Amino acid sequence: MPAAIAFEDVSLSLPQGRMLLDGVSLSLEAGTVTALLGRSGSGKTTLLRMVNRMARPTSGAVRVQGTDVLQQDVIALRRGIGYVIQETGLFPHWNIERNVQIVPEVQGAARPARTARAHELLARVGLPPGSFARRHPSELSGGQRQRVGLARALAADPAILLMDEPFGALDPLTRGEMQDLLRTLLAPPQQAHAQQTHPQKTVLLVTHDLDEALYLADRVVLLDEGRIAADLPAAQFLASPLPEVQAYVRAFHRGAREAQP
Repeated sequence: MPAAIAFEDVSLSLPQGRMLLDGVSLSLEAGTVTALLGRSGSGKTTLLRMVNRMARPTSGAVRVQGTDVLQQDVIALRRGIGYVIQETGLFPHWNIERNVQIVPEVQGAARPARTARAHELLARVGLPPGSFARRHPSELSGGQRQRVGLARALAADPAILLMDEPFGALDPLTRGEMQDLLRTLLAPPQQAHAQQTHPQKTVLLVTHDLDEALYLADRVVLLDEGRIAADLPAAQFLASPLPEVQAYVRAFHRGAREAQP
């Protein structure tokens, strides 16, 4: 079975000659969560956006389910991939119910089915549809809007979920709640019901938050100036002797060290 997402010697250079990505090769197995870490400008978001063709490599190939994304119909490709961004991207003039069901709507789902799906997902992300379905984005808090964005990304039950700093603008407590929610939504099904459920989703998560990466991901990839500096199971990341990893860990945990007696 091919990898859910594969980057094959992917590079992207600007006309001025600057390399945004330089020979990145990475294979994501189906049903896994991979976190991309790195300083701003390291290429994390650019790499993620290549999966749904919002960015195109100047060399190399990006494959989804074994097929080069450049050979796939871009509309069909994007409709089959959930996409969650920091600003949520909700349509301000539509109510929450309509925002959540937009992808099933454009895919031709009947109104009763897509409305039922929207209500199901709103309930799953902690927004009871009886209270929230008719509200507009301006009537919600930042955390609530992020919950709606996550529900919308899951509405068409995509096999792949791209998340670009989805919780970066939230306060620490709300961010923690959203992380717990995401883990619940992505949890493997109970073995007794495994044959009755869809396969687990493959998630590519861009974050600057080391703790978030370790909490949510199976695997952590550290980018540095467009190249992979580390590619490790999350449980092994903190103990890695690689200097790039240790520098990132030290930078993130400075406050904890200062607080020690």
